[in-house]
Amino acid sequence: MAEESQGFKWWRDLPGWVQAVVAVLGLLGVGTVAGGVVHSVTSTPRSHPAPLAKSAGPTPASVKTVVRWHGSVAINDSGTELDDLPPMTNVSVYTFRNYGGLLIPGNSSIAVWTGSSVPTYSQCHTFVQTHGDTANLQLTSGMEMCVLTGGGRTAYVHITSLSSDGSTAEAEATVWGQASGASSSGTSPGSTPSGTAVVRWHGSVAINDSGTELDDLPPMTNVSVYTFRNYGGLLIPGNSSIAVWTGSSVPTYSQCHTFVQTHGDTANLQLTSGMEMCVLTGGGRTAYVHITSLSSDGSTAGAQVTVWNQ
Repeated sequence: MAEESQGFKWWRDLPGWVQAVVAVLGLLGVGTVAGGVVHSVTSTPRSHPAPLAKSAGPTPASVKTVVRWHGSVAINDSGTELDDLPPMTNVSVYTFRNYGGLLIPGNSSIAVWTGSSVPTYSQCHTFVQTHGDTANLQLTSGMEMCVLTGGGRTAYVHITSLSSDGSTAEAEATVWGQASGASSSGTSPGSTPSGTAVVRWHGSVAINDSGTELDDLPPMTNVSVYTFRNYGGLLIPGNSSIAVWTGSSVPTYSQCHTFVQTHGDTANLQLTSGMEMCVLTGGGRTAYVHITSLSSDGSTAGAQVTVWNQ
């Protein structure tokens, strides 16, 4: 009894009002014994487990290392956009353009690569991130660059030729970064766009100062809106982009289409007999034009033309 009395001494020492409250709670069935009530008040709250960390998932960089496009491009005053597939010339939004031998960045950052070998994606990507600039650059033949495009892609650009006045440069370009809907192997240059290209028109046309519109069926002369016109032997583009074809044989649609996309320009051209051109019309069609005759003063040219439907 002494032990029991000692064990409940703490109960007797409690103020009378606390004992009364505990007794009422006991009658209501909230607690069965005073010790249980006191324990429920003084027990330490349970700690909650820390939330599980979310999985990081695949890194976007693994997609960017895919070669999206590789091939030759022209760099002239009409601008070159490396985010297009294939890269496009004659554009309003561009990666860079060439102004008389001066490379002018558009929506890009550029770093001149000085390594002893062609850079990997990782090397080029890191280098342009840490050394890229938007300042104009003097183009030189053999120059190598790492480029960060406006679309966030990394590209390696090697200047393979430069005209004597510097106004036109030729380059080999590798652009990394998978295209939307493209396979992991990337898209090879010269691939045919969706749909089937068919010959819309083939025949002879005159090219003179009244203008020639290849989007008309058949092509029309003496027009106010034209693909090109001939001013005293100078071919002046209208709503078109033109690339001089230098291949050893007549180009296929796929060859001509890709070539004018990557090398097309809006600059005037000196007409010569035998000259061959790939043309991107104002209506988005591809055409092959072969100059078969030229008057002595250059004012009138005859040409054989193939116009595809796209």
